[in-house]
Formats: sequence, structure tokens, C-alpha cells
Amino acid sequence: MSIKRMEARLQAKEEKLKEKTDRVTDPGITFEQTGIDYLVVDELHDFKNLSTPSNIQDAAIDPGSGRATDLHMKVEYLRAKHGDRVMTGATATPIANSVTEMYVMQRYLGPELLERAGIHDFDTWAATFGQVVTEMELSVAGGTASS
Repeated sequence: MSIKRMEARLQAKEEKLKEKTDRVTDPGITFEQTGIDYLVVDELHDFKNLSTPSNIQDAAIDPGSGRATDLHMKVEYLRAKHGDRVMTGATATPIANSVTEMYVMQRYLGPELLERAGIHDFDTWAATFGQVVTEMELSVAGGTASS
């Protein structure tokens, strides 16, 4: 990722954060005040769009969804307070569009494994566990298409 791209991304994130913090809202009970110490998340695939920068073509998830960011922040808060085992996730479709989604699942469910392996970003994860393969397959019309 180029410095110019990182600066633009940082600027956009700062503006988005400023918009959110400038709004006056009644916080009600905060997540921290609930005393929750463990999450069981069904349909974890609904949280697969966690912002994930990448230099690999078509692999980045940018900007990511607010829903995924919210879950990630809560899980990281629980990990900081209670240790590694703070979440169980369930889904029948962990990968729908991109292998990046598998990396996101691992960030939610086993980030300590990534850390122990020295993996701090998607590109390193992909280089360690992935392989780009181009294959011919049949198209719906009966012809061939590369994938």
C-alpha cells in the first residue's frame, strides 16, 4: 500500500470518526456496563466485511462494514479484559466471495494464532497459506471461463 493511499485512507477514517463523535446521543447502557464476558455469534458470515487492507488485486475489503467493525471492537475489548477465549462463532457459509473472508474469520476467532505465527496482515497470511491458481472451468452457457 502506498503512502499516499494510506494517508487518504487515514483522512477518510478520521472524518468518519469525527462525524460519529460530533453527534449528540444518549448512550443508554454501554457495552462495557453490561458485564458481558463471552459472545456466541450465530450467522458469523454477516460480519465478514471487516476492513482488511491488501496489495493483492481484488482482495482488500475497504472500507468494511460498520457491523463488522462493531463486532471486532467488542471482541478485542473482551480479549483485553478476559483473555483469548471470549467468542464462539457459527456459520454455514464462512466464505462467500473471497478468501479474504477466511482471514477475517481467523481474526475474530483465533488472532492469537496469527500473532504467534508472526502474521499481522492479510498479505502475509495469503503468502503463507494461499496460492494463486488459474483454472479453466465450464461456464453456464457450456463454454469455458478462467477462474
